[in-house]
Amino acid sequence: MYSALFGLNRRQTHECVQSAIEFADLGDFIRMPVRSYSSGMRARLAMAAAVSLSAPIILIDEVLAVGDAAFREKSLSRLADLRRAGHTIIIVSHELESIEHLCDRVLVLMEGSIAYEGEPGEAIWYYLQKIRQQQALERRTTVEGEAIGEEHPVVEILGAETLDEEGAPKQVFRSGDTLILRIRYIAHKPIESFVFQVQIWAYTAWNKEPVLVSGTNSEWGGWKPERLDGPGAITVRYENLPLLSGEYAFRVAVLPSLFSRFPFDVCPNIAHFTVESCRKEGGGLIRIPHTWHGGQFQPGQAVPIPQAMLPG
Repeated sequence: MYSALFGLNRRQTHECVQSAIEFADLGDFIRMPVRSYSSGMRARLAMAAAVSLSAPIILIDEVLAVGDAAFREKSLSRLADLRRAGHTIIIVSHELESIEHLCDRVLVLMEGSIAYEGEPGEAIWYYLQKIRQQQALERRTTVEGEAIGEEHPVVEILGAETLDEEGAPKQVFRSGDTLILRIRYIAHKPIESFVFQVQIWAYTAWNKEPVLVSGTNSEWGGWKPERLDGPGAITVRYENLPLLSGEYAFRVAVLPSLFSRFPFDVCPNIAHFTVESCRKEGGGLIRIPHTWHGGQFQPGQAVPIPQAMLPG
């Protein structure tokens, strides 16, 4: 009866059921009553059913995080295929990374009403700002009967700009140049636990949304002062820039810890720069150094490795 509401006949229903069973990959558990499933198994089956239907509009509610990494990747790939095929997909989720990569437009709902509508990056920034304000409100304490709150985040990003190797402002670079990103911040109170995160995003003609090219953070980069206190600046230096021609921007965030979901502050679209390249490449966003060699060999013979490609 449920499939009939979608206008499916028996053959189409059977095909959708088989497709959902294969996609869910629950093994022998698929023959057990659904009431015996765990919440994760139910969500996994729901995702499989949703992506197996050829409905013009697909509504997915909080199931993007189900399953292991392989199943999640498979689900995101199927959603991307449906999107390219012209299906309308409505996703209700708190998985910000998935929303940023899958959605064209984002609605932020607060207390049942639309608080913001816009591009994914801007909407996520708005949402995180609201979360930060809420956290600050919850951290309020009362001193001598007076409510003391935080008007600013603990650490606030004031701005960022791109520089050349001499430290002069520069927005247009060539492949192979040195690029320095300078981030200005202020710590409104001393803090000892923090991580700065920096990502490079590319704006391409073949994607509606920016594409993540590279990401790093201060902890992995080995920069860890004892604490932050007051205003300051940090720099990230990129030697021999491998980017090809295109438009790029940075995403800068400062978090309480490496795996924290909610940053102190985040700037999703900052320090735009352009890269020009005279290299003739086959396409893409970066150039990976490589060499070509060739030679003849007989069928069944092991392919020889040129001496020039062997180490030392």
